[in-house]
Amino acid sequence: MTKTKCPLTEIMSFFNKKWVLIILFQLSLNDPRRFNELEHLIDGINSRILAQRLKEMEEIKIINRTSFNETPPRVEYALTQKGKELLKCFNYLGNWATKWK
Repeated sequence: MTKTKCPLTEIMSFFNKKWVLIILFQLSLNDPRRFNELEHLIDGINSRILAQRLKEMEEIKIINRTSFNETPPRVEYALTQKGKELLKCFNYLGNWATKWK
């Protein structure tokens, strides 16, 4: 008998990583946001971890990274359509938790 991998388990494992939900929250309030802006808004995060989490989020296509050919260079991060749909799930879960707490 082979085990089938639950897609929910995989994505929940990603969301359990420190800072992921906070980064998503900041992008949901106002996107696009620049790297330094996110670093400033998220108290306690360091630039190495922020860069790592943004890269991971970009790899699963919930955020988009846009580079501008300017001096100094400018990079912005924004939610993709997939990321915006994901936020709807969290909003629903939040409403459910409020209703049933």
